[in-house]
Amino acid sequence: MKFNRLTRTVFVGTLLMGVATLPVSASTQTQTKQLSQPYVVIGSGNSDKAAMLDLLDPNSKAKQLTVTGTDGDQYLNLQGVSDSAMISSVSVAPAEPGSGTLVNIEKYDGANNITKVTSQQYAMAATMAGVNDVIITVSSNQTVSGESALAGVYKALASDGTNLDADNTAAANSLLSATNPAQEEVGADKAGKLSGAVTETASEIASAKQDGNEMSGNEISNALNDNLSNNNINISVSARQPIVTALQNFQTTPIASNKTFIKNAQNQAKNLKQSTGNMMAKANDFLNSEDAANLRASADGWWNKIKNFFTSLFN
Repeated sequence: MKFNRLTRTVFVGTLLMGVATLPVSASTQTQTKQLSQPYVVIGSGNSDKAAMLDLLDPNSKAKQLTVTGTDGDQYLNLQGVSDSAMISSVSVAPAEPGSGTLVNIEKYDGANNITKVTSQQYAMAATMAGVNDVIITVSSNQTVSGESALAGVYKALASDGTNLDADNTAAANSLLSATNPAQEEVGADKAGKLSGAVTETASEIASAKQDGNEMSGNEISNALNDNLSNNNINISVSARQPIVTALQNFQTTPIASNKTFIKNAQNQAKNLKQSTGNMMAKANDFLNSEDAANLRASADGWWNKIKNFFTSLFN
């Protein structure tokens, strides 16, 4: 079939108009717009939804979602994970601009049921995935490693219109898991310095790549060693190698070619190095006063439980 020039022009123009009107749900490398509202995402394996909602959203202001095994596969590449295995729950709220990612691990009935992952590791991984200027609160009503919790964060962002690239989110979670042996060696008091050193190394890898100089495995290892040493972190070779491997994988992800990521990672690394404990965010870090009130209400609820317990002993 032959087309003259006019026919070809009309055909191509019509085709392009049709493409332009198709709905597009493209992924993005970094979060570029402020979260529009708070979210609470309950794990599908959570056995007490009402209690978890009372903990993470005591003022009932957040949009409610459920994170499933399918979400774990989509965002974290957790192939074959069941709905019942998705136990961790999260709340996600907008933070003040320039805050980076701040993470609180909330106790459930007085117990920290997130056994393997620190707040700083979550913040590091979320930054690697492209998250920025949000406050994340993680909790669980039963003992879990906590390694799948960020799937709920990425689902909340997607619901808000920010679809983070799945290659980035999966690589970020691999890095989170890779830092667990090192975290066990250094202890909780150095969690911020460890995650900060890894995040700083990632920013250097991205910067070198964008300058046309991808790092070799040895160069990544040396850069990591330097950043660990600068933060007085000493870890074994067996704990360091998984991090190097995960950083090599990070270098191949789309976000490593994103200029905004470098700035975000540098800012996050600085904040992480100064962070200790499992409560990174304070009330004044929240963008909205209602979200800050949620944090205070959650703390008040726990304190009231303690007071009621001791009161009951004498009644």
